[in-house]
Amino acid sequence: MGLIRKSMSLSTLGVVDFRSDKERIARSSRRTDKAVRAQTKAQAEQHAAQMQAVAAQAQAQLAATSQIQNAATHQSQIAALQQATPPARQAPPAGWYADPQGAESLMRWFDGAQWTEHTQPRQ
Repeated sequence: MGLIRKSMSLSTLGVVDFRSDKERIARSSRRTDKAVRAQTKAQAEQHAAQMQAVAAQAQAQLAATSQIQNAATHQSQIAALQQATPPARQAPPAGWYADPQGAESLMRWFDGAQWTEHTQPRQ
């Protein structure tokens, strides 16, 4: 930046440019390069975030597929066990029965699942 150019710019109140064409071009190039670097960096960060999202989605799909396969395997194992084991013996229906605890003169109420404390004399 020449001293003469600066003096002329001040004395003409800005009619004469402060910087030469070469200086203006260099300054514009620096600004453009800086903007391009910032835009490239932002695009790289956006791309990285998209790749992470895709990886997370693929991981979730893999986990879901694995769960479905595990569920199918478990269901087939359960079906095989149900076919291999005989059906469980069903309990007698609710009602009065001879006391299983040994008192021959009493009848005890069975509620269909368990013996209760209710008793009555045998008829």
